[in-house]
Amino acid sequence: MKSAIRKHRKSKEHVWAATKHYSKGGKLVKTHAKEFISRNRHKVITLMKLAYFNAKEDLANRNYEGLCGLAYSLNVLEMPIQHVYSSYTNMMAGKEFIFCISKYLDDLQKQKLLQSPYYAFMVDETTDRSEEKHLIIYFSFLAPKCTCCSAIEITFAKLLTVLDGCAHTKFDAIMKMIKEVGLNKHQLIGIATDGDSSMLGCHDGLVAIIKGEMPHLMSVHCIAHRGALAALDAIKCFPCLPYID
Repeated sequence: MKSAIRKHRKSKEHVWAATKHYSKGGKLVKTHAKEFISRNRHKVITLMKLAYFNAKEDLANRNYEGLCGLAYSLNVLEMPIQHVYSSYTNMMAGKEFIFCISKYLDDLQKQKLLQSPYYAFMVDETTDRSEEKHLIIYFSFLAPKCTCCSAIEITFAKLLTVLDGCAHTKFDAIMKMIKEVGLNKHQLIGIATDGDSSMLGCHDGLVAIIKGEMPHLMSVHCIAHRGALAALDAIKCFPCLPYID
């Protein structure tokens, strides 16, 4: 707001900073910012490491400030001089760090995928505590410049929100994701799903719909889901086992 700028211009801090700025020859803002970033680079990296640890351990974002406080109490090197809001030790700064790291990892994944001649999906559905439906998708692809089986990489792709569990809804969400990532849909050669009818239904299942677009697609009934079904059937033969379970 302009009123906030006018108020700031009259403040003692601004007058002091401007006086110091002009006494040094009046550097350009870009030059000053570049020097400031370079001088504080290692401190920002330390804070980004804390934010990354917070996200990797699946901790609440509000814990980021507590981690920063712990680092100060342990006298960790390369921390900002003051533990104040403007030193990137607040919750909002932690959130921004996580978004930046996420964007970087997402771009890195896209580069790898686009270099692979083929790719496959592993798809499963879930419902969160708010009863919102999601599709979790993993990519399986060949590492760049490699064609041997040992170079296959499996990595988390997306958690897609879907309105319902219908096969056509899932199909539209997956096709939209493929387009956003920039992949060629004809390079999709495999998909692994559970045995639900919305996935493996002969006529209206997700796999059947995708095969309508890509007849070469190979589908696999997930070995983990098959194992769970086999264990469930085996338990029925031994009455004592359900009590243990």
